Amino acid sequence: MKKIIDISVDMDGFCFPNNPQLDLRGPFSRVQGRNREYVYDFTLCTQSGTHIQGPHYFREKGRRIDDFGLDQFLAEAYIIDCPKRGEDTTRDDLEALLDGIDLRDKALVLYTGHMKELLASGRLINEERPGLSMDAAETHDNT
Repeated sequence: MKKIIDISVDMDGFCFPNNPQLDLRGPFSRVQGRNREYVYDFTLCTQSGTHIQGPHYFREKGRRIDDFGLDQFLAEAYIIDCPKRGEDTTRDDLEALLDGIDLRDKALVLYTGHMKELLASGRLINEERPGLSMDAAETHDNT
């Protein structure tokens, strides 16, 4: 069964400590004539709202997210629950969760529920954050 799941979060839904808040300005109508068009200018951190972390997030010379074609983000996905808090999900954890599952030509989505918790509480407690170890991330390395 195929189903589309919306995992989006508003750009200003949560701001991590020390990151700049969403700065939204407008509306502006910059087109002359009878048919006005209204636009907004905004500035935000790359960790705002729904986003994807590419290899550059962890590696200085890793590929940036804009180096990936949009087609690489359209695929059937397999979703696994990663409930760990305060410690990283490891390669061994992933291998156990994926035992016997063929991910060829599929995306893997790791569900932690952490963003739901952040939005509900408005508080970030680093000691309770989920994480992914480097060895787990390198299981399918696209740098």
